[in-house]
Amino acid sequence: MKRIFLFLILCGLSYGQEVPTGAIVDVIHAAARSSSVIAKLCWSPSKILDFYSTLAEQYTQFTTGEVINGDDAQFYDEEHHAVFLADLECPDIIKYFQNNSARNFFRAPFRWILFGSFRNNSQDVVPEEIASIDVLVDSEVVVIQSNKDIYEMHFIYKISSNHTWKTEFYGTWDATNRFQKSKQLSEATALRRLDIEGYEIAICYVITNNESINHLTDGVDDHVDTITKVNFPTTNHLLDFLNAKRKYIFADTWGYRVNGTWNGMTGYLVRGEVEIGGSPMFFTFERISIVDYIASPTPTRSKFVFQQPKLSYENNLFLLPFNTTVWYSTMALVFIIYLVLLMVTKWEWKKTKDRIEKRQRDSGVLRANISDIIILMFGAACQQGSPCELKGSLGRVVMLVLFLALMFLYTSYSANIVALLQSSSSHIKTLEDLLHSRIKFGVHDTVFNRYYFSTATEPIRKEIYQKKVAPPGTPPRFMTMDEGVLKIRKGLFAFHMETGVGYKFVGKYFNEGEKCGLREIQYLQVIDPWLAVRKNTPFREMFTIGTRRIQEHGLQHRENHLMYEKRPKCSGGGSNFVSVSMVDCYPAVLILTYGTILSLFLLGFEILFHKRQTLIHKLGCMKHNYTCDNRYTLEDKMKSPLFFIIIIFCLEKCVSISNQTNELKMIVDFVQSYDKPTTVVARVCWKTAEKVKLANMLAIAEKPRNIAFLGKRKAVKYSKPNNDILFVIDLNCEDSNTFFMQAEKNKLFTKHYRWFIFGTKEVDDVIPYELENINILIDSDVIIKQEMDNEECVLKSIYKINTDRDWISRHYGTWSPNYGLILAKDNKISNVMKRKDLRGEPVTTSVVISDNSTKTELFDLRHLTIDTTSKSAYRIVYPLHYFLNSSARLTFSDTWGYYINNTWNGMIGDIHLVKADLCGTVTFMTKERATVLEYLIRPTPVNSKFVFRQPPLSYQNNLFLLPFTTSVWYCAAVFVLILTFILYINTQWDNKKYEEYNKQKMDQSCLPPTWSDITIFVLSAISQQGSSNELKGTLGRFVMFLVFLAFLFIYTSYSANIVALLQSTSNQIRTLSDLLNSKLELGVEDVAYNKYYFSPAYASRNPIAKAIYETKIAPKGSPNFMSIEEGIKRMQKKPFAFNMNLGVGYKIIAAYFQEHEKCGLQEIDFIQGNHPWLCCRKNSPFTELYKVGLMRIEEHGLSDRENNLIYAKKPVCTSMGGSFGSVNMVDFYPVLLMLLYGMIFALALLAAEVFVHRRKQKKLRFNEVHSE
Repeated sequence: MKRIFLFLILCGLSYGQEVPTGAIVDVIHAAARSSSVIAKLCWSPSKILDFYSTLAEQYTQFTTGEVINGDDAQFYDEEHHAVFLADLECPDIIKYFQNNSARNFFRAPFRWILFGSFRNNSQDVVPEEIASIDVLVDSEVVVIQSNKDIYEMHFIYKISSNHTWKTEFYGTWDATNRFQKSKQLSEATALRRLDIEGYEIAICYVITNNESINHLTDGVDDHVDTITKVNFPTTNHLLDFLNAKRKYIFADTWGYRVNGTWNGMTGYLVRGEVEIGGSPMFFTFERISIVDYIASPTPTRSKFVFQQPKLSYENNLFLLPFNTTVWYSTMALVFIIYLVLLMVTKWEWKKTKDRIEKRQRDSGVLRANISDIIILMFGAACQQGSPCELKGSLGRVVMLVLFLALMFLYTSYSANIVALLQSSSSHIKTLEDLLHSRIKFGVHDTVFNRYYFSTATEPIRKEIYQKKVAPPGTPPRFMTMDEGVLKIRKGLFAFHMETGVGYKFVGKYFNEGEKCGLREIQYLQVIDPWLAVRKNTPFREMFTIGTRRIQEHGLQHRENHLMYEKRPKCSGGGSNFVSVSMVDCYPAVLILTYGTILSLFLLGFEILFHKRQTLIHKLGCMKHNYTCDNRYTLEDKMKSPLFFIIIIFCLEKCVSISNQTNELKMIVDFVQSYDKPTTVVARVCWKTAEKVKLANMLAIAEKPRNIAFLGKRKAVKYSKPNNDILFVIDLNCEDSNTFFMQAEKNKLFTKHYRWFIFGTKEVDDVIPYELENINILIDSDVIIKQEMDNEECVLKSIYKINTDRDWISRHYGTWSPNYGLILAKDNKISNVMKRKDLRGEPVTTSVVISDNSTKTELFDLRHLTIDTTSKSAYRIVYPLHYFLNSSARLTFSDTWGYYINNTWNGMIGDIHLVKADLCGTVTFMTKERATVLEYLIRPTPVNSKFVFRQPPLSYQNNLFLLPFTTSVWYCAAVFVLILTFILYINTQWDNKKYEEYNKQKMDQSCLPPTWSDITIFVLSAISQQGSSNELKGTLGRFVMFLVFLAFLFIYTSYSANIVALLQSTSNQIRTLSDLLNSKLELGVEDVAYNKYYFSPAYASRNPIAKAIYETKIAPKGSPNFMSIEEGIKRMQKKPFAFNMNLGVGYKIIAAYFQEHEKCGLQEIDFIQGNHPWLCCRKNSPFTELYKVGLMRIEEHGLSDRENNLIYAKKPVCTSMGGSFGSVNMVDFYPVLLMLLYGMIFALALLAAEVFVHRRKQKKLRFNEVHSE
């Protein structure tokens, strides 16, 4: 329920004609939004009661109270939508206004109604009582004036304190018609007052690099001060929207509270030195009370970005293949089989006790002891086999079950290891996870990052800064964007960066496969940056409306799209293969290390124990006086970036020009009407004194200009177009017609030059006879002065649409001695837009076709693979005729056009010979064509490239060397040498013990203490083949256990990576040189332009292109041209690179390829600068019209519509898992090569051995004969 609070100052006196209370109530009611009324009235009590009664009819409740104290603002703050009534006849009204102005009550959303007699007693709408009050553009102050029985109402306001008052007619009131509101005030206050008439608004930008001042709009170093560069154009659009001048101030920081004061851009806003903070800043609690936020123009945030680390960095991979229950079940199964084997073994030995001595001599029989059975089972688990076995039927069945069960377990385990080795960890999801990980940190070196990281108080964030970003004793890890992104690429590095900018560098440095697995974690506890303005600025609502309009019209989106990059999509995950590193093998290496240490410890303990037993034995022999044979058996034991400000002052000098001729004044005024720099070239028939006077007038004018005078017979010629030249020509000079013909011949009547022609005396005919035969076409800028009967002159803009068309003249402005130059209202519009009506002028378009059916199918979508570029381009060009009101004509050609025998053929020949004016088919930009063509726009986002599926990795690499990195290979070789040495020591020790105590040689199943046998044993373990020899002692068996276990993990990792590598693709073909040296076959789409670019003449310009043409495209002299369907089908079936139109080709690929076949598509340019452009004839008068029209077509989305209908984008890889390729001979090429070389080497050794054997046999027979 609305309330009315009426606070009154009661005075018994009344001055002048009183305003009816009904008028005031009607004005209040017209706004339909008031909730409280605060009145200062000097009325009689009876009139106050009438006012109460009238208000009571409109509202349901009202309350009266005492006069509000000037220091008590609580009431006003609570009642947001208040209406102030002020009687100007009150004695202390000026003081009342001053008090309320100091408390900002003359600002939105408060409204004021002023009535009563004006003390200035004038017709001025603005009362003298309020003249000193700042009623600014956001205020709503209504002044009621009486005009007999009609009361007129006006809004009054000022743009700034120093500006003059502005008024807006609000409406009238009379007793009969009541309140009649003006129809012109239907819009909101802010919309009505958007034009602030060139008022200067100060705007502050944050730059951290001084060079950014010179590159705010040119895109250079767009990763530096990006948020400022992306908002610099849009904030300038905002000031243009308000018709405001601008003043730039630059700061080196956004602004933070330091020692009780705000620095940087925020400091400027707090002190009121600027109205707008042009660089968006974070929305923080501290800033809410001191600035106003109006919009969030830039959707970018700063986050930690990192590549998901490998799973081995967070987990032990060798425990992950099975879950806990499976591990327990496996151990239970193994234990049960162990018990069964133990019982069966005991049963067999008991059953064959009559042959006990023979069985004990047979080393191939499994002994009924715990250690032998454990070794057997361990060998089966490691797929190593065993030299011992059970001989009975029951035992063999048990062993079959054992080997079968462990084979399936081993297969499952290995398969899971394959996936786990290439998997990445997803455990890092929060800042706390990131803090406790092994990932290193870095932060982009920006002002706000240094502030927020160093001032963080939240425990996790504070710990991140103290431990990861700036650990004690080391410099803080702030770095450049390039350095940080490159470290992300290397892995195990989290970089805090502005994502929109950082992802540009990710796209620059990362391969496609490396873009997969990027994770983000937000550190800063802020939302997207917002645009801030000064607190309580009167322009706040206008700024808000302007920024919303800029966003709605897509201008902000355009700038964001130019500067910022979205998170890259993963389109090459299958090629992102990572070799196994030491971290992956860390658990296996740890077991091996600990096992080696334990085995050495047990070896030392066994040696000591052996010496102790030997000593005890000798002492026993000495005690009983008998010879010791030193025989006893021992069992082996197990071992197993500166603050910079630029202010541009514009010094205005006003020079009064008096006592000068009207003609000179008119020329000066005309020259001054141009904002852009102007150099005047004059051809006048004046006396020297007048020329000097004109030069002086231009030199001391508000916009000083230079002037050069031409002689009477001197021709003018400029080799380069110059937009700064204005020709001022006097028709009274001799040979004017000859001068104009020379100027036409030198192409000076074009868009690059401006002309002002005076001296004509004709009133009726606008075109002087000197210009009748001169071709001043539609792109010219020629102004003719036409004198009237009085001293006033009329200025006309003249041109022709074409050489054979009539003259067209447009009103340009008027000039008079009293008022000077008054330009026509439409002069703010460019000549292009004023002259875009060609009045049905025919425009001929040349279109390239390869099939005659295209002539009737330019708008048909049935045969899109035929003349696709012509159909898509002409469908975009055709709406241009509606924009220009021109008639369309077509001509066709069979080729784009090339310079052959000093002439141009094809479409470009039509353009060059003026048979056509506009290209209907897009064409590549080349140096030769730039001399005859004017390039307009790039309407289609496609071009021509070699496209191929990434070949299998085996086409470029030896797969059998890739599973391990170089350091792992070296470590593995060192471990093999160490194990070989340990085995040698153990075999020597076992042999010594056996012969010393048993007085006999070891049996054949024992591992001999020779380097060859030990090497064969190690190679057998590495190859997972097992060995017929073994160490018999406990220490030796423990060493064997370690050997088998270590090589089990190495073999599992190696084979798992081989499996992954066999399904991986190569990403090493990135350039034309790589393509030339690859094993891929090449083909080219059979279209006209490819026959030129893939020809000996063009290819000879580049050695690599020439080699590709001679060895890949035309190895037998005939180029490998084919249809686009045939080329894509070949690309699908085999390693094949096909040069094609990407937009059309990808559409066919989407139809033919399966989902997994779309993954890993790569592109390589062959034709340099192959971005297609629409073009027109060089120096065509319609060039600017074509450009503007085609850009309008783009802006309205018509070109996007046609491109989406005809072309397709590169398909996205959505099902990498379905991409399985069978192993072929190329994958096994290194193995087959090694096998072949091995066979040749073996045959050579066999021949040598046969030769040596025969020689020895011959020598032996010779010795036998001679000995007899």
